[in-house]
Amino acid sequence: MSNFIEVIDSIFKVAFGDTLEPDDSVFESLSLAAESGDTEFFRQLVEAESAKIRRKDQPTLLYSAVSVGKETVVKALIEAGADVHAKIEMFFTFDALETAIDKGFINIVKMLLDAGADPNWNNASPGLACVTKAVQKGYADILRLLLERGASVKFGTGFRLLVEAAQKSTPEIVQLLIEAGCNVNTRDYQEDTPLTVACKRANVEIVRVLIAAGANVNKTGMHEYTPLISLLYAEKLNKMLSSHGLAEKLADIEERVLEISKMLINAGADVNCLDSHHGTTPLMMAVQRNNIELVKFLIASNANVNMISQPDPKSLFVGQVKCTNALQLAIQQNLPEIV
Repeated sequence: MSNFIEVIDSIFKVAFGDTLEPDDSVFESLSLAAESGDTEFFRQLVEAESAKIRRKDQPTLLYSAVSVGKETVVKALIEAGADVHAKIEMFFTFDALETAIDKGFINIVKMLLDAGADPNWNNASPGLACVTKAVQKGYADILRLLLERGASVKFGTGFRLLVEAAQKSTPEIVQLLIEAGCNVNTRDYQEDTPLTVACKRANVEIVRVLIAAGANVNKTGMHEYTPLISLLYAEKLNKMLSSHGLAEKLADIEERVLEISKMLINAGADVNCLDSHHGTTPLMMAVQRNNIELVKFLIASNANVNMISQPDPKSLFVGQVKCTNALQLAIQQNLPEIV
């Protein structure tokens, strides 16, 4: 056994040095041994590792093989009895399964789950490690696999996974989470709903999925903004894009804003809702964006063209914002087509 302990020490010394990212060339010999079917070698290797005292922050052979995607070595180690539950504790805690998910190695994820790895272990930062990692990485296939194997989407930490997913660009993941039981109208620590978050990013497909699932189109979030106000509140972004000459990107954003506005209003969003700080309406904001098609749509949807902005007297912006209406804004900004 001592010879195998020396082998393990040598592997880690050469492979890792002072890092947790191994040199995959070190595992070529292990791959050859696995491919040749040398089960006795791996049995003794795992036995020696089990007998060796490992610091909590040191990797295991299984973690090492997983991190470089060596499927044959992972399979051989699992069959030899390697501990699929072993955790590595540094500034945070992780294991072979979370690492396989992080790397997108779905075949290895299947191997580990088949061997009994727990899809619901919690690293407490901020929720269940496995499903959170799959969502953050945008791996729909891996998330589907985890859910099929019993992964939970409800955390005791208050972390809202569907809000996290709505910040990304993978509608399929949002759909999977809704089907798994996530509350479509949940709020994050800033009081934003998944729909509000998706609107802030003008993500058409995710907004479509959320509305189809029954998301409340008038539920207010951060600063008491509705999803429609959150969508239109991008004056600074527009100015930044224009100043950098990114006209095509700006045009794309305005097209998405128009499409989402139509979805929200057709689903019952209040066309005359107010920006709770500046007191402006969606119509005024559309004028400020110089989005002519959106202005036309809002007017056709019974937007009040005479409504005067009403800044919140408690707002930090009061005194900086003058009462106005959509027509005055169009004149001030020299937008004859809108006037």
